[in-house]
Amino acid sequence: MTDSPVAPDSSADPGTLALAFVNTVRIEDGRATDTVPSPRALAAWLHDEGVLAAAAVRQLSASPPEARILLDEAHRLRTELHRAVVAFAAGAPLSPTLLPALNRSLRLRRNSLEAVDGARGIVVEERREPAPVAALLAPLAKDAVALLREDPGRVRQCHATTCSLWFLDTSKNGSRKWCSMARCGNRAKAAAHYRRAQDEA
Repeated sequence: MTDSPVAPDSSADPGTLALAFVNTVRIEDGRATDTVPSPRALAAWLHDEGVLAAAAVRQLSASPPEARILLDEAHRLRTELHRAVVAFAAGAPLSPTLLPALNRSLRLRRNSLEAVDGARGIVVEERREPAPVAALLAPLAKDAVALLREDPGRVRQCHATTCSLWFLDTSKNGSRKWCSMARCGNRAKAAAHYRRAQDEA
């Protein structure tokens, strides 16, 4: 796998894995920036978020076609999640394509029965089919389901006009405005202070 991941913003806490994944596309200066544009970047992000174990990352590194499939599946799921978050926060109906997108990752394995010739004659054994690579995204899909059961009014986009990040407001009084104080809150306070100083001058 090639390409290095874009360093994440550690000061922004979206509150959920699903929103952290949605936030891997950021709007900066009017242009979208994908922080997981390559299989390697995606694997690193999934590992950092605790979704993939180191062994799974190594397995993906050894199979570029599987890694590319995972990237395509992840980008498809992220698009659906972004659409769902925007609709959910606005109180609008969710897209009918959301459930199939979630289930594509949630259907991890299928078990089947098979008759085989055993030591004492024919026996029936259960066969577990290997999980498709998209199943690695199941934790994201599962977290998205949990997110969509939250209070829609607590799912917000940062108030900073230059920021596109989403977060789940878990504060007691529900008054959080910024993706993080360090990233956007302090900038907004500094700008407001500067404006007041200019008005008083």
